[in-house]
Amino acid sequence: MAEKQIRWCLGRGFVDFWHDKWLGEETVTEMVGVHDPPHMLAAEFVVQNEWNVSKLLQWLPMRVIAFFAWRAVHNFLPLDLTLRRRGVALPSRCHEEFFCHLFLSGPGASAVWNWSKRQFGILDLMHSPLSAMFMSWLGSVGSGSLNHIHTAMPAIVAWFLWKARNRVQHEDVPFHARQIIQDIDSFVRLLGRARVFLPKHFIEDLEHPWAPDTGIQPKWFKVYVVAWLSPPLHRLKLNTDSSVSGTRALGGGLVRDHTRRLVFAFYKEFGKVDTLTA
Repeated sequence: MAEKQIRWCLGRGFVDFWHDKWLGEETVTEMVGVHDPPHMLAAEFVVQNEWNVSKLLQWLPMRVIAFFAWRAVHNFLPLDLTLRRRGVALPSRCHEEFFCHLFLSGPGASAVWNWSKRQFGILDLMHSPLSAMFMSWLGSVGSGSLNHIHTAMPAIVAWFLWKARNRVQHEDVPFHARQIIQDIDSFVRLLGRARVFLPKHFIEDLEHPWAPDTGIQPKWFKVYVVAWLSPPLHRLKLNTDSSVSGTRALGGGLVRDHTRRLVFAFYKEFGKVDTLTA
């Protein structure tokens, strides 16, 4: 009983990464749904005081990003303004960080989101708050599947916006939307080659440039030009067509001469018949 009540501080990382409660009321195992992971120290996932993202991805793949997305939606990220509100003393800066500007409305964020929408022909989405953006992407999937590239994209975009922010904060690297877009593109292609993204994740988007990396070959269609040709001199041409919808069958036709002039047109309801009869 006592074990369930124990909470840990990360400190120098000498806590069990998977099984100790150092992130709140749940263990990492419970949060991301990893089954029976080995005992590892949190320090094993840190290099030079930074999280070793490559190693995290080896163990968690998309679960790392999903966990980050959960923290972002619940405003649990250590932005300067958030830390100050919680009493953490930070050096003064010439500007304050605002969540919405960083992830949604800022020029860089807007450029990355617009690019990601164009990848899938999405015209409009709710942009604020971040949770509404996530739900809009989910609603853009015809099948409504949670295991779809549309569902993963907003989390991936937010993740790389956050990484770019951290490079600005800690490495003094400029924030460039073009670089973020390149990083996202490379990352998704890498997941395809690693078979993290499978054909089922691209249902209704099988011809997307990222889809071949999952082993899907795009379909190629041969285009034929179809044109109406006039009949010979002093001849007439009859064109007919029909349609069956439910229990209703309809048909009609046009008669034109060699000058393409309409000579006669007709329309007919056939009643309850099959397609071949109509």
